[in-house]
Amino acid sequence: MMQFAHRPLHNVEGLLFYKLLGSGKAEFNPRPDWSVYALLQVWENEAQADKFFEVSALMDKYRQRSSEQWTIYLKNKIARGKWAGQQPFTPHDKLSDAIPYVAVITRATIKTKFIRTFWRNVPASQKPLHDNAGLLFTKGIGEVPISQMATFSLKVSTVPINRILARNGSSCIVIIEQL
Repeated sequence: MMQFAHRPLHNVEGLLFYKLLGSGKAEFNPRPDWSVYALLQVWENEAQADKFFEVSALMDKYRQRSSEQWTIYLKNKIARGKWAGQQPFTPHDKLSDAIPYVAVITRATIKTKFIRTFWRNVPASQKPLHDNAGLLFTKGIGEVPISQMATFSLKVSTVPINRILARNGSSCIVIIEQL
């Protein structure tokens, strides 16, 4: 059903960027989890996002077909790298370093010649996530199975963001929200 969402999302007022994402089975498994999907969106403002979620026929269809649905509003603190040649996550200028929750999206496009090596190293790369006492939720997501993958994680922030990035040594997109 996600593949049919491009047309309804094409000219939505205030929608600056979106990605339709599938997910993998538990433990960042490359096999698809057909029961979980994600719609990542960047909006001009919160009012336009609210309107979309209230009146969109697409969102009505998703609500009718799902047993559970999360809508998480995030504000960007740090962004590194590009997504489809764009940098859709502009830093929000009024965020404190004392924000108690952190959402992290770590994404990569894996070149074909590195796919086996990448997937062989996934268990070791996921260990810091699972050993984190503040982890609230994590899920492997992606645009294209096997080769365009990401991890979405939501955690209680007890460590400054720069230390999280330095410790993991990865290219991350970090988005923070005040809940």
